[in-house]
Amino acid sequence: MKKLSKLNAFGLAFLMSLFTLTLSGQGGQGPGGGPGQGRGFQMSEDDIIERVDNLSETLKFSKDQHKKILEYELEFYNKIQVERQKFTGDREAMRATMMQAREERDKKYEEVLTKEQMEKFKEIQEQRRSDMRRQYQENNPEGENDRPARGRGRD
Repeated sequence: MKKLSKLNAFGLAFLMSLFTLTLSGQGGQGPGGGPGQGRGFQMSEDDIIERVDNLSETLKFSKDQHKKILEYELEFYNKIQVERQKFTGDREAMRATMMQAREERDKKYEEVLTKEQMEKFKEIQEQRRSDMRRQYQENNPEGENDRPARGRGRD
């Protein structure tokens, strides 16, 4: 009987810890609590490396291309981290900064990738954007979407 009580207590403690983790993972605001900070998934350097490895496999990078693209992605990642730390709540300014950083990165890509690789890269990027828009719309039903249209060529 005592053994069963200990098992029940352990099971209850385990379920409570899972519930607590679930609640703490929600909310969409990260450290600082400001709007847009910590929103959604925040990538790490390891995620960047994995993404470049996957991109390298998809686009068939040479070793030199892989090295340079990884360098560009980590540079981009670090620049964005600095900008996020400086974020004051001005979404349009942050958006402009992000777009400029992406354009600079893409220009560097064009110097390293072949025309075919660059075209495929742009297709992959557009697919990712499309997936993100779809996911956002699924998570924000009509009436709750108060964010303005954003991005290149979007109305």
